[in-house]
Parts: sequence; structure tokens; C-alpha cells
Amino acid sequence: MRISPETVARLQQLLSSHITPTQSSGVSAPSAPSGGEETSVVLSPELRLILLLHEMVKKLPEVDYQRVAQIQQQLQQGTYNPDTKAVAEAVLRELGV
Repeated sequence: MRISPETVARLQQLLSSHITPTQSSGVSAPSAPSGGEETSVVLSPELRLILLLHEMVKKLPEVDYQRVAQIQQQLQQGTYNPDTKAVAEAVLRELGV
């Protein structure tokens, strides 16, 4: 799967808006039992993006399989009539327009 440069740029903007400067500079790991010093780990922008996307996906609502089956049945029967205005408004809202 290829991701366009525009998509990468948009995801990087999203990442930078969700990560504070302390999060982007590094993460302290617990000290090793024999060590005594704390180790600092710097996450790459790609990994930070993956972590952000993972958190976003975890927050998505679960699928209502009963509702999906109901809509599938309506589609098969030709009785599904969504409110097109409400659908268009939801798409625009999702896009932030």
C-alpha cells in the first residue's frame, strides 16, 4: 500500500498537534536493575505517528453488528432510504468543513 506525500504531510500535522514538546523529545525508560541511571529513548516521527494512530483507533466506537445486518437486509430488499442531507452533513462535519 502506498501513501501519498499529501497524506503523509497531513498525518504529520495531526501528529504534531497531538504531541507535546516533551513527548517528542524523548521517553524515559525505567532504570535497569543493575544500572542506576535512567535511559532516554527518542522515538522517530514515524513511530510516534503509529502510536498516535493506535490510540485514535482504540477510541473508535465498536461496530454495531446488529445495525450492520439490518442495513444489509434493507439494501438487499431495496428498502434502505438514508437521509441524504444528514449523510452529507455528517461527511462535511467529519472533514472539518
